[in-house]
Amino acid sequence: RKTLTTLIEAYDNTLENIPKEYLINLNEFYPGVFLIKGMTGENIARLQGFIYLICDSLHNIPGVRINGEFDELTERSVIAIQRQVGLEDTGIVGPATWYQIVEKAKRVVKE
Repeated sequence: RKTLTTLIEAYDNTLENIPKEYLINLNEFYPGVFLIKGMTGENIARLQGFIYLICDSLHNIPGVRINGEFDELTERSVIAIQRQVGLEDTGIVGPATWYQIVEKAKRVVKE
């Protein structure tokens, strides 16, 4: 627990020291915690927003409701994306999965 607290404090400190011109991309930053089924909140809604962009353009993952709840549909979509990008299909969103989802969402927006 002490290690986790220290890591979160370091992460928060890093965010506080980001130059203002980069803050426009703040929504893309990994929230610093693993996101799993059953969780709720702003980080889940951000995740679902990125997944929605992917679903809206590609139509090859189950879908998502932007409700801030890591529900069954969100988990199935995360697993589908993990499979597509070659990650272990755990349904858990850690740094690698977050990065892949954000990058995939940014690519479909540009197309």
